[in-house]
Amino acid sequence: MRYRIEYSDEASEDIGKLLERIAYKYLAPKTAIAYSQGLIDKIKILHTFPKSFAIITHPILLLQYGGLVRSINYKNEVVLYSVYEEHNLVWIHRVAPAVTLIG
Repeated sequence: MRYRIEYSDEASEDIGKLLERIAYKYLAPKTAIAYSQGLIDKIKILHTFPKSFAIITHPILLLQYGGLVRSINYKNEVVLYSVYEEHNLVWIHRVAPAVTLIG
């Protein structure tokens, strides 16, 4: 089965801010492009294997995103997502540095 991937407004904004920071704050536009491609490639894994990653058990994240939120890591970033089997959908909640998600 192939799942559709959709991003919340917050997740889209997270990715935009991340790439902006790399490109402009750290003056590394080529790195931003490569980083974004790596992140997208990692997220694409969720098209076919979204349930292969662990369910989050941190209490704050459970309250914020629900009991079946999962995560996948790319370098220092954590992608929080939920799988909605009945709609063949992977919903990306957030993409952020791990320390900011529970800090």
